[in-house]
Amino acid sequence: MFLVLVLLLALALPAPASASHAGDLWATINICDTEAHPNVLGVRASMPGNGTRQTMWMRFQATYYDRATETFRRIPGDSRSRWINAGGARPRARQAGRQFTIEPPLPGTTYTVRGTVKYQWRRRKTGEVVRRERQVTLAGHPTGRFGDPFDYSSGLCEIRYP
Repeated sequence: MFLVLVLLLALALPAPASASHAGDLWATINICDTEAHPNVLGVRASMPGNGTRQTMWMRFQATYYDRATETFRRIPGDSRSRWINAGGARPRARQAGRQFTIEPPLPGTTYTVRGTVKYQWRRRKTGEVVRRERQVTLAGHPTGRFGDPFDYSSGLCEIRYP
């Protein structure tokens, strides 16, 4: 009887703050230098809620592949967003996105770019950060009407000379 009571209580309690839906933490490119969005890198991201009263925040950054050093570097200028409040952490997940206009490359050249997203879960009253994560863009995530074309998802984007 005691074991049954303990099991019933465990089922009735909310999930602990550390519980989350790992599959809901992702970043993807949803726009890549299209006719409707020339020289634009669109980055969309999702972060899991944890059932608490915390708030969830995202910060987007565009980076380019430096062929000389074989590393990704921050694009000069307006390539990092402010921290964006994605909302409360009670829902299963929240999404947000940001578009970056990339200066066109020189004739005959291209830029390989990607996005990086930083995530924070903060206490509502104090703003104290209780969890941090970071993701680079990867393909295979749903973007629906936010993608160009519809539901577009990629890990890298090649910006071409117009």
